Amino acid sequence: MSPFKYTPPLGIPTCHKIFPLGIYENQVSCHAETKSAILHNYESEKFPVKCSSPMKLPDGRIVQADISKFTGEAHGLATFHKNPQYKVFFSELACHANAYLRMLGVDEQKTEIYVMKSWLVIHDDHTDSMPFHVHPESNISFVYYAQTLPCSQSIVFRNDSHQNDISPDIFYSDVNSSNSLVTEETCLNKTEFPLGVREGMLVMFPGWRTNHGTRMTKPEAFDKDTFVPRLAIAGDLKVVLKPDRLATMTLSSSLEHWEKL
Repeated sequence: MSPFKYTPPLGIPTCHKIFPLGIYENQVSCHAETKSAILHNYESEKFPVKCSSPMKLPDGRIVQADISKFTGEAHGLATFHKNPQYKVFFSELACHANAYLRMLGVDEQKTEIYVMKSWLVIHDDHTDSMPFHVHPESNISFVYYAQTLPCSQSIVFRNDSHQNDISPDIFYSDVNSSNSLVTEETCLNKTEFPLGVREGMLVMFPGWRTNHGTRMTKPEAFDKDTFVPRLAIAGDLKVVLKPDRLATMTLSSSLEHWEKL
């Protein structure tokens, strides 16, 4: 006689999906004007994406290695916001940044926002990907896509929190692999989130802690005859307190209270 197996009746479980990451996405209304300015100035503002840089080998020898520097920041060109031709864009960016704060439940009436750095991003080869990275000094990082194609690389956000790892790296295997324990990718087990980009799109996120890069997610859609360089403006914003908020114990105090030593 087989042993009796009791199967208890199971109710419908409640799944509390807490602590989500909020990525802000919106369309820039001054896109046509801003794109036109970028293309008009492109020849004078572009930089060499492929560069030769010295690299030290394990045996101590120094060799020249080819590296990719996709950002103006890597070339010391990080004051895009100082160009008066882009004043309209950065004025609108302020509105989006405050909308992002409201989305997060932050009172923007008690804060001020400064652009610390901003730069041009150039992808002139559809196969070149931006490595994953964070912006340690930034409260809010942004990227605005001035010129891109539907087949262009997605911006990819990586989940470094691992909050639902019941065992280390249990979700970090190819879901299509026969060895994978994941039956379906959901917001509870996703390790990466690719966000497809389009012209005029603005994305903002907590730059100091959000690991992000780029990757081609639709290679089958690529057409070399229609390819154009992907051009974007990226940058870092600093959120500080207004001058009368000295008693608030978070964020930096107003620049009005700062003094150079």
